[in-house]
Amino acid sequence: MLRHILRRKAISPLALWKSFESTTSKPVLPEGSTLHRINTHFTPLVESQPEFNKNDLEASLFARGLMKLYSENILDAIEMKNLKLDFVKKDIEYWEDQRLDVHAKFQEAERAGDKERLEELREAAKTIKREKNRHREIYRFVAFNEKEELLQVPNRLRDVLRSLPDESWFSTDISVENLPGVIKFFDIVKSTVHADCGTYLTGDLVTMAIDQMPDLLERLTEAVGVARRTRCRLCSLSDFVRLPVVEACAWMSSLDKVIQIVHTKDDLHTSEDSGQVLINPYTRICLVGSASLAAFVGSIFGSSLAIPEEGLNFLTLGNIYQFDSQIEGAMSNYPFKQTRQISYFGLFLDKDASVRTFDKLAVTISEFWSDFQPHWKIKLSVVPDPDLRYCEMARWKVTMVAEDKSEFELASVSLLGDWVSRRGDIKSSSNGVHLFMVFGEMVNLENFITAVGKEGTFQSASE
Repeated sequence: MLRHILRRKAISPLALWKSFESTTSKPVLPEGSTLHRINTHFTPLVESQPEFNKNDLEASLFARGLMKLYSENILDAIEMKNLKLDFVKKDIEYWEDQRLDVHAKFQEAERAGDKERLEELREAAKTIKREKNRHREIYRFVAFNEKEELLQVPNRLRDVLRSLPDESWFSTDISVENLPGVIKFFDIVKSTVHADCGTYLTGDLVTMAIDQMPDLLERLTEAVGVARRTRCRLCSLSDFVRLPVVEACAWMSSLDKVIQIVHTKDDLHTSEDSGQVLINPYTRICLVGSASLAAFVGSIFGSSLAIPEEGLNFLTLGNIYQFDSQIEGAMSNYPFKQTRQISYFGLFLDKDASVRTFDKLAVTISEFWSDFQPHWKIKLSVVPDPDLRYCEMARWKVTMVAEDKSEFELASVSLLGDWVSRRGDIKSSSNGVHLFMVFGEMVNLENFITAVGKEGTFQSASE
């Protein structure tokens, strides 16, 4: 978890209350990226290192249909700042060489006892120090602005040819009548109870959530282990992470769609200049769910990990919380929904290994669903570039295709590259390289129930 790093003066309860009274609006997050230093009062824990490749990013923006959302010259501006940083860096190196040269001459003059020469060198040293510091300040200013803009640009797209066609089908000719232990959905639908603060499951749905999901996790652990030819580990994660972790993942289209927990007094800072109450973005807690990508990234945020050549593979069964102010019958204090999910997390040392796993895992999960529900028509297809999340280089989705040709998503696999690890400063301990990631939503209980409702049957995993 993130450490609490907050430079501020102590605020008495009375002063804090007065600051609220004198503020016309609620406490706000400082503007800018939570992955970067956005206010003098707050300091980030990790140093994000987003990668800049103009051609790749330009192609990504165009393919995603995002060119209109960005200034036409944003990549040109970033490129110019990148070039300027190179020039300024060379200037800094030049002044450092001058400093070393003056230092050597100063020692010679000191041994010779040449006082006049020593005085000249002292003045030269002051000038060199002043110029070097000035160029350092320019470098920090330009680098800050470049990173601030670069953190807003989405991931580049997959640049390795797919080993699979755009669409693949997985199905068997088995009728529902020939499958023992089939549960009719009209029995399941009566088990759903809607309440003011959420949706509760009863009856057979509890069996699916409590009994079937752990059984599916066990079966998936074996299937992924066989497919990857390495042990797949199980992990337990927290439902909560800090706000910078959520931004590093960029799983949601906006931080406004993230469930942020009500702040405490330890999260607040009152600006002496304006009296505005700011929320420390680095300590702000978000509810994401223990099966989310953010939960996994939060567990290794800012870490250096020992990664074997075959990579690390994890599965977890946990919660997913999603912001949804349109939930029917939900109280305004609970504008979100919760479900259970089995998720896959993969960490790799190089791009090629992550891409191979990405494609292999897509086939594995498709075969898993086809075996688990053999009377369903399962389709594996590539997600179009405009539908990708900012963090994704590519995504496979697994859907159940009903008799009326409607599709219901059952699972998905996302290729992230090193985009998230660069933003969250997650590296290999052996060579300092940012790790490549693959994330998979293998079984989502809500999606599963929806598909069962459409198809009308549910095949018990125990049969």
